[in-house]
Amino acid sequence: KNFAIWRASSSLNASQRSIERFLPASRHWRGNGLCVPQCGWPSVLPYRQSSLLTVRASPRHYATQRTATATKRGRFLFTNTTGGRVLWTSVRLAAWSVLPVAVVLLGASVYDPTGGYSNPVCKGVRLRDKRLLAFTEYGDSKSEKVVLVFHDIGSSRLELESLGLSQTAEAKGLRIIAIDRPGCGLSDVKAGRTLNDWSQDITDLTDLLNIKKFSINGYGTGGLHALACAAAFSSQQDTRLHKVAVVSSPAPPSSPDQQTTTTPSAATPTSSNPAMYNQITRFCARYLPLMFDFEARLLRIVVFQFPGYYLDATLRQLELRCPSDAALLASLSSTPAMAEIFMKNTKEGLFTAQGMRSDLQILHSMEQTDWASLTTSITKNMPHQSIHVWHGAEDILVPVADAKQLQKVLEPASIGHFIQDKGHMSTLQHQFDAILSSVAQ
Repeated sequence: KNFAIWRASSSLNASQRSIERFLPASRHWRGNGLCVPQCGWPSVLPYRQSSLLTVRASPRHYATQRTATATKRGRFLFTNTTGGRVLWTSVRLAAWSVLPVAVVLLGASVYDPTGGYSNPVCKGVRLRDKRLLAFTEYGDSKSEKVVLVFHDIGSSRLELESLGLSQTAEAKGLRIIAIDRPGCGLSDVKAGRTLNDWSQDITDLTDLLNIKKFSINGYGTGGLHALACAAAFSSQQDTRLHKVAVVSSPAPPSSPDQQTTTTPSAATPTSSNPAMYNQITRFCARYLPLMFDFEARLLRIVVFQFPGYYLDATLRQLELRCPSDAALLASLSSTPAMAEIFMKNTKEGLFTAQGMRSDLQILHSMEQTDWASLTTSITKNMPHQSIHVWHGAEDILVPVADAKQLQKVLEPASIGHFIQDKGHMSTLQHQFDAILSSVAQ
């Protein structure tokens, strides 16, 4: 029915008789369950009496058959041997484990959770490379006693307000300037930012504001940036920097086994195995810096979309590890107005996620040689007892032993203030008046 002409070939014997099929180009012939389109002249096919009539397909069909055969063989090896079943199960489990993580990381990298959020109005200056450096002023704007405030990681220029310290700053009669680091709050991002870059930004800021003399108060990761400014200004014989206070600051490890800087951030989870955590973060800082970007973006989504959950989770962690910080956070979050200011400061710190990423990379890239160079420059050039080290004995993020080691290596330029029964945040909150007095004398 489906063919036009059948012609037996006389060149083959009876047992291997061949036929030649001529079909129209638009027709199909179905043989052995295969539907083969016919185009042009058909092929000469062997016919065996013991089998059904077969049709020679195109090269494309043969390639498909070879692929199908290889697939069947591979499936047989995977499903009918013990090693194959174990391997196949492992591959499937790995795929299903990696897929959700990949989706979350991809979503965190492209999703912007800040819709509808407006930044508070603040001041700012344009630096020599045209970047905006934002800041907020407290106290007497005409006072010659100036204190620059450097915030912690995942925070912003609103940090003093979030801890209820703005009134204390106003009452001291000082000119207090709280600055957003690049990528935090309203300050523009600077790609590949380093500690030396931040020192240059402070030099430009003080020049543009015509500040003759100033001191620095650095809290948390801001303490590391304050020490970098102390080293840079003192090495350049710039006498405008008067004194420096570092509060709950990162420090070189007191034990050689740690081999890296401890993590001073309430936004960064602590680990039951600090040595392993430090090794992982050190590896990421050197070879996988994008992991810090993913961490910052994931935290950014939680802070902007689930602020209540973020506060509750942080409070539960502090209740288990540091009662003094937990009591402080509970008192701040008990009032809706203070809770709103606290979350506004956190949102400002994570508004672009680039600032936290840069801080994490700078922090975890610090080697022992970097700390040695930094502290040597300070002890050589800074005046005696011009560096005040403030630290709480209950700090769970930076052990007090590390802070004591930092104060020791900075001698004779340093003086230590170690507060009993206080943690990472509560040290700044309860000792802020004394901290300002120590650097404003």
